[in-house]
Amino acid sequence: MDFRKRFIVLIMILSVALAGCSQKISEPSDTRPLKPDYSPVIEETEPEPSDPAIVGTLPSEPDVPVPAEPALPREGYVVTLDPGHQAEESRILEPIGPESEVMKSRVSSGTQGIDTRIPEHELVLDISQRVRTLLVESGIQVVMTRTTADVDLSNIDRARIANDNDSDLFVRIHANGADDSRVNGISAYYPGTGNQWAGHLSDDCRRASLMILEGIVRETGAKDRGVRASDSYTGINWSEVPVTIIETGFMTNPDEDLLLSTADYRQRMARGIADGIIRYLGL
Repeated sequence: MDFRKRFIVLIMILSVALAGCSQKISEPSDTRPLKPDYSPVIEETEPEPSDPAIVGTLPSEPDVPVPAEPALPREGYVVTLDPGHQAEESRILEPIGPESEVMKSRVSSGTQGIDTRIPEHELVLDISQRVRTLLVESGIQVVMTRTTADVDLSNIDRARIANDNDSDLFVRIHANGADDSRVNGISAYYPGTGNQWAGHLSDDCRRASLMILEGIVRETGAKDRGVRASDSYTGINWSEVPVTIIETGFMTNPDEDLLLSTADYRQRMARGIADGIIRYLGL
């Protein structure tokens, strides 16, 4: 009996031992966790545009050749205004035309008011500045040969300023003087067809002169002394663009001297000149 019990206990011990071994053998030798059989959900956030790493990885657009912009034409018109004379005259001589042997002073002092004693260079600068304001208001580009009396500009210098700026019109604004104090009125000078230097511009110059005088007469009621062809003015002969000299009245005439000294008459004079220029340009 004792022997049989011992045998049964021994059998039970062996069974437990064998069961433990088989369970250990069934475990995998690789103890790393198994990969899941699904793809993990990754939440993507939109990067900030300022992130340089992201900007660098954005796809670039294909290079598209940019067509060259065509050269634009010059906008508007250019008018050069030349207030005649200056504070100090220059008696140094210069040729009245290209390659001419005839010489004249570079620039004279001009005339002055018989009663007001206003110098011509001062009067015509004021009128020219008023004309400039009116032209600019009409969209015209204005070049001034001078804006002060303290300059040293010869008549050739003044013409070259107009030429260099490719002016559509060169208007030289002056005042007149005469020994006879009864002489009055406005006039204009331009190169005639026979002018060896600027004759090819004659038709345009004459047309501009007429239109400006018409404008002045309409605004001021001044006596119209007409337009005259001339080849003796240096500033005309050196011009390569249409040019006219406008004589705004006789400062040696007491009545015109007084009128030309007033702001109202100067403004009307300027308005007449500007209107004539605008008509000439077809605006």
